[in-house]
Amino acid sequence: MNKNLVIFLVISFISTILYGRILWYLSEKSKVFKKLVFFIMPYLKIYDKDKLSIIILNFIYLFFGLIIIIFFAFFYDFNFLAFFKINKLIFSYIILGFAAEISLIGLFTFMMKALKSKWNIYETMKNIPWIEAIYNLPKIIRYFSPSLAGFIEECFFRGILFLILFEIFKIKPLFCIIYITILFILHQILQTKTKAQAILIGSSSFAISLVGSILVIITNSILPAAIVHACFVMFYFISEPPKDV
Repeated sequence: MNKNLVIFLVISFISTILYGRILWYLSEKSKVFKKLVFFIMPYLKIYDKDKLSIIILNFIYLFFGLIIIIFFAFFYDFNFLAFFKINKLIFSYIILGFAAEISLIGLFTFMMKALKSKWNIYETMKNIPWIEAIYNLPKIIRYFSPSLAGFIEECFFRGILFLILFEIFKIKPLFCIIYITILFILHQILQTKTKAQAILIGSSSFAISLVGSILVIITNSILPAAIVHACFVMFYFISEPPKDV
């Protein structure tokens, strides 16, 4: 195997773990972060420690995602922005992609309910730490912050990592899809606390990654996949399914 490819696979794997655990580390382990929250409190005039922590963590997560995207772009001298292409069919691909993600996730949800009818899927999903935290924020932030995070996640996984594999290393599309999907599922599972949460978020991540990867290959652009991911996340936080789902 190409030595440079091995290095890329290792770096991308490590970056995924860091990206997936940064929120847990800062909120659960970092004393510096807790001091930072109290330091910022009087300047922002937000005296709810938990709410301020969530807001700051959201910004850090977004910033960290951008940093690792820039790192890979510079390290591999890859013109990532060239793949933000817009064409006359982009809205059609966005609609089809969104419908595909909703359908796949709906199918997985139906199958899980069929296998375990007493499983409250909505409550399981809502209790995933980052989702639970988002629900405690004002509505405007609740809708747009996770959508922006989804957009940046797409730019990292189906964007910079996928495209480097596909364009620079000339790896076959199927391997690109498999590897990036594994990374994305790992990234999401690292942000869960229970097996049930991991299964639920893992199946959703599989659908998002599969559809996103196909959109990138078909359109040669990251925009449709990123917009679909962002819209799906916003749709989730706007919608309120029945409590017994």
